[in-house]
Amino acid sequence: MRNSFLLCLVLFSCANKPNNKNQSNALSLQHSRELDSLHLLALTKEVYKWHLDNNYVDFSYLYVNDSIFTGIDWKKHTARLESLKATNFFTDNFIRNYNQIAHTLDSSIKSANIQFRDTKSGIPIWTTNVDDWCNCQEYPATYWYWENISIHTIDIVNDKATYTWTWGDNSIQYTLEAIKDKEEWKINYMEGMKSYLTFTQYDSLLNK
Repeated sequence: MRNSFLLCLVLFSCANKPNNKNQSNALSLQHSRELDSLHLLALTKEVYKWHLDNNYVDFSYLYVNDSIFTGIDWKKHTARLESLKATNFFTDNFIRNYNQIAHTLDSSIKSANIQFRDTKSGIPIWTTNVDDWCNCQEYPATYWYWENISIHTIDIVNDKATYTWTWGDNSIQYTLEAIKDKEEWKINYMEGMKSYLTFTQYDSLLNK
């Protein structure tokens, strides 16, 4: 009986002993997530500072006169791709998708009749009419708006993070996706790029 009592006591003690290893792992994971959040915030601010300093129209058109365009200006687009690569802010997948958008736009524009390619007729269907990097037409009054960026609703699964950023006043919620590549976070997707359609979708609009 005495032995049984001692055995129960030992088992009870083991069952109620804090699992230091699990606690340590949980704290380590929490610390890692906090560091990831700080790195993502720093990356986001750097990306938008670069965007502001290198103000550039994405997917520029090649014009044959003041208003009629014939497709993508590939000279400007190639320079833009090299500029994006040089920052080391973006994944190879982001660069490929960005380039694919240009090819889709070019093919669609070349298939369209001239009335769709004349800016005097109004805003072309291939133009989003906003800054695709924020889905916005206006920036905050302060020139250094990127300094006020804060990030929210971070969802990190393995080495992929999906999160939103704001200008600090929650007036805009914009989604970004980042991938950790060799312990370094890089932008893999930005919400504004979904504004561009497939060739089939553009073709449908042109034939309405």
